[in-house]
Amino acid sequence: MKNIKSLFSGFGALLRRIFTKTAEKDDGTAVTKLKKGWKVTFIVLASLVVFAAAGGTAAAIYVNHLQQEAAALFDTSADVSPSPVPTLAAEPSAPPTPDPYAQLQADADVSMMDNIVNILLIGVDYAEEREDWDGKADFHSDVMIVVAIDFDNNTVDLISLPRDTYAKIPGVEGKYKLNAAINCGGGWPTEGGFNKVCEAAEWMLGGIPVDYYYAVSMPVVKELVDIIGGVEFEIEMDFSMQGRDYQAGLQHMDGQAVLDYCRVRKDIEESGDAYRVNRQKEIMLALFEAAQTRSIITKIPQIIESFEGDLYTNCTYEQTAALALFAYNLSSEDVSMYSMGGEMYDIFNWGYVITDQAERVRIIEEVYGVTVEEYEEYSETYAFREWGNMKRDKYLAVTEEIYKKIRDAFEADIPLFEAAQTTPAPGTEPPAAPLFTAEQHEKYNKLKEYHDLMTGDGTWYPEGQDLLYICEEYRRLFPDVAEWVGYNTDDISWYIYLPIEIEVDFN
Repeated sequence: MKNIKSLFSGFGALLRRIFTKTAEKDDGTAVTKLKKGWKVTFIVLASLVVFAAAGGTAAAIYVNHLQQEAAALFDTSADVSPSPVPTLAAEPSAPPTPDPYAQLQADADVSMMDNIVNILLIGVDYAEEREDWDGKADFHSDVMIVVAIDFDNNTVDLISLPRDTYAKIPGVEGKYKLNAAINCGGGWPTEGGFNKVCEAAEWMLGGIPVDYYYAVSMPVVKELVDIIGGVEFEIEMDFSMQGRDYQAGLQHMDGQAVLDYCRVRKDIEESGDAYRVNRQKEIMLALFEAAQTRSIITKIPQIIESFEGDLYTNCTYEQTAALALFAYNLSSEDVSMYSMGGEMYDIFNWGYVITDQAERVRIIEEVYGVTVEEYEEYSETYAFREWGNMKRDKYLAVTEEIYKKIRDAFEADIPLFEAAQTTPAPGTEPPAAPLFTAEQHEKYNKLKEYHDLMTGDGTWYPEGQDLLYICEEYRRLFPDVAEWVGYNTDDISWYIYLPIEIEVDFN
């Protein structure tokens, strides 16, 4: 019996080590919790352990009984009566293990599996330690990938929507990045916030519906990868993240490594959000293949359900089962990847990605077979024109009074300056010396040229990047020229560099 007790004691310790984790309460005492994602598995195994324990105990009692009977046979002093041979009850046969795929078929709501269905994957830059960051008032949807599932043709298209995209948030006035959509709808983690991200994605797609979403924070991504068992992946560069160093090459990546790889975008050769988006899509595909190889696809509905309160979706359990059923037989060769990107510009007081509208239209036509219009107001040409006009109006408004005094002073000095360039006639008094040098007159003439162009008094009116360039040259020259007529350079620099007020979210 001691051996049996020791056996079950050791097995219990092993189960605790596999399925639980130790956390610390606020008062410092330790508490043991069941690891997420293993609830169903633990219950099944616990049932098996109880069954084994019951059977093992019965066997031990029976062995002990036989030992006592055998000793009695050799005790001649005892009056031994024949003992009936105990009859063991037949053990009930274990119920057949249900086939996971058949169970998935039974659970799936196949009514949604028709034509093309869009699922939006939303990754939010929330982590508990970020709640106390200085200046971090809101959390944003930094990862937005439309998963266009074509049930009729058994294909999937992943369309990345860059977080810094200069975009319209439906129902909201102002200039916003696409990743601020969640804040415009109510923030993280609210249904209104997730729905607003879906509306913004629909706008990017030209009105094509995006009805479903799955939204996760950074810690959940890490846990999901660990449940899958990590992934074998070839990292293309060396990088570091918060003291964790990674080297290029093929390696096994756990949840933390995958999260770091998906987040890194600075201090690397291929920096920036566009490269990061591509890395995210590549490793998503690798994780999908790993989940298929390890037969985890059939467990996806239970895994997602176990993250209740940490992973958010408007899909029912049955709809998730339908998506898993489709993914079970999907080949990675039938998955295509797109990015609805463009160029990053310093515009509207921040860095925005201005979408390549022609490429956007091409992607939508290739994936959905429909033609949508380009958004002219969100094109490079229109954005530069609008930003140039805003700068022009601002600079002229804050400098016009001072400019008039600059103009009057230099215009009055021109006759003196021109006279100083000639030799006076013999016997005549030399003219008064000009107030400004040739170099100063040259700079004033350039400032006047830019001013005339900005006000429309030039031979042509600049637009777009030409206007932006002229505005910046005007701002660069203005403080120096103003100082020559008696204005304090520091005051002028501050005055003209006042920020242009724009209703905008650019965290």
